[in-house]
This record gives sequence, structure tokens and C-alpha cells, in this order.
Amino acid sequence: MDVPVNGLSRNDVLRMVYPIYLVRSRCSVGYPDMHLAWFHFLLVSPATVIAHGFVSKVTTEAGVEFPGKIPGSEETSRSPVFQISTSSPVKDPNGGEIICGPSPVIAEDIITVTPGETLSIEWADGDGNPNKWPHNVGPILNYLAPCSSADCSDVLIPREANFFKISQQGRTEDQNDDPLTWEQAKLMEGLPALVTLPEFTPSGIFVLRHEIIGLFLGQHIAQSIGGAEFYPSCIKLNVTGVNPGTFSGGEVKFPGAYKPDEPGITVNAFDPNIEYVFPGGDLVQENNIVTSSTAAAVPIRTTLSNDERTGTIATFASTTPQKSAANKTNEVGYLILTCIFIAYSLVSHIL
Repeated sequence: MDVPVNGLSRNDVLRMVYPIYLVRSRCSVGYPDMHLAWFHFLLVSPATVIAHGFVSKVTTEAGVEFPGKIPGSEETSRSPVFQISTSSPVKDPNGGEIICGPSPVIAEDIITVTPGETLSIEWADGDGNPNKWPHNVGPILNYLAPCSSADCSDVLIPREANFFKISQQGRTEDQNDDPLTWEQAKLMEGLPALVTLPEFTPSGIFVLRHEIIGLFLGQHIAQSIGGAEFYPSCIKLNVTGVNPGTFSGGEVKFPGAYKPDEPGITVNAFDPNIEYVFPGGDLVQENNIVTSSTAAAVPIRTTLSNDERTGTIATFASTTPQKSAANKTNEVGYLILTCIFIAYSLVSHIL
């Protein structure tokens, strides 16, 4: 329950404290000359620590649970969820980490599902506490990418795999909710995200790219390029059934599906009068399914790899394009402006 403290709700506290985290993460790391030690002191105090999160569990309709791994841990258990190195967000939609998160490791396990099945996906905070997702503003998007390699490593190659958007959730459709309430808020309340596979999903091996986009930084920062935060997570699926077709048309590539300045990325998510525009292309439709004999069809792997059969753990490093000198210069400029604005905001709150 969100119990007010001194007139402030949990969400109010999150909105007030997060800029302190942002200053430290954006301005202190790699820029020690800015002398922001006092911000660091505020950040590390127990009352102001804010973690991000990761997919901690996936549950099938039959109740079979598949746990995810804590980011950066040395867990040896098998999981169908690609392990990431940190629970921090991806900030650059043009980098390789936008595909499956920071330094993803290919999943060793796989979830067998059927078309039309609904998966329950739980998010934990950065410390691994279940059902403790800390944010509540921004969309939830889901994509399926057919694997063409034996281990699905092709999905991690920038602009290699074809991703088909199967669902998207923005602001809640519940008329009893505030018009500013997003479906993501249910995760903060401890509920799982629900992802239903289309009834026309063809059989084969896929990677489900389940993503939260954070637009909770407020009117000024979220409307600036670089203000959005991306939390993509990849899950390996084995879709069974008799459907011989495959996806065709409407696919997007990562990186490339999102533009840093498009309306669904740079937006004031707290404006109730704005009609939110989802990024990442259109939803896949049934008429985008063609028979496997069609020349333009995307190849889908239909057999399990040896690792998936035997349980051998294999790890692969993601490929992240290096930033150019111009991009680094722009990034530094943005960091400086962000720090100035946040410092001003903090002083305004104090006064």
C-alpha cells in the first residue's frame, strides 16, 4: 500500500529523489572534476537509494515458473531469460544494448509455449527483491524475433534479427483510474506484466523482447533527447503447434526501431492532453503471416540446440557499436545541461 509520509506518497518521494540519483550517475561517473561529492552523499544514504530492475520470473499458463538471474551475478542455474550485467537502464536507443539490455548472456533454457498462450512476467528491483519495480510512467512493449542461428545469438547482432511487435500498453484503459495512470504502474504495485502470444504465431524458436520504457523523469528531462530510459529483456521461447506459416512484413530492427527524438521517446508523459504515440512500428497482423514457401519469409529455427537439450551453459558477449567522437561530444554537452537543470530543480525544492 502507498502510505503517505508527511503528506508525500511513495510516488512523490520517487519523483523527488530520482534527480539526485540522476545527478550522481550522469555527472559523477567519468567526470570527477565536477566535484559532486555532496550529491553522492545524498545518494548513498539509505533513505534515498533507488534501484532499477530486471525480469525475475516468467510463469506459463500451466503455472510452470522460470526464474531470471540477478544482473551481474555468477548464478549457474539455467534460465530462459538473457542475463544482463546491470539493472541500470539503457540510455542510447542507437546502441547494441537496446536489443536485450546491458551485456546480455544467451539464455541456456527455453520455455515451450503455444500460440495464444499468456505469459506472466515479474520484475524485481536491482537488489533482486521480487515485485519491487520502482517506476510507474511509460509504455510496455513486446516483440517476437525468430531465431535463425542454433543458439539464437543472431538476435544480439545489431540490425540482424527481425522483430515483430505483438503487443503494447500505454496509459490504463480503466475509466476509474487517473488519466495519467500507466499500465506500468501495476508493476510498481507488485503485479506481473502479462504478454499474450498472437493466435497466429507460427511454430519455431523465438526470442521474446519484453521492454519497459521509463518516461518518469518529468516534463523537462523526459522531453529532452536522452531523457527516456529503456529496460529491454529477452526471453527464449519454443512455440509449438501446427501452423506452418511465418512472419512477413512490418518487422523492425534493433538498433534502428527507435529514434531519440520521436514522439514516443521525447514526450511529457505527465500531460493528460497528449495522445501517446507508441514507438517501434505497427503491431503485427494476421495477414502478415504467409506460408513457409514464400520467398520473402523470415527463416525460423524449429529445433532445439544441443545446449538446450543437454543443459550446457554457453555465454556470449553482446556487440555494442563504439560511439563516435561527435556522439561523445554531444553526450558530454547533454550531461552538463542535465546537471545544471537538476541542480536548479533541487535548489528550488530546498528553498
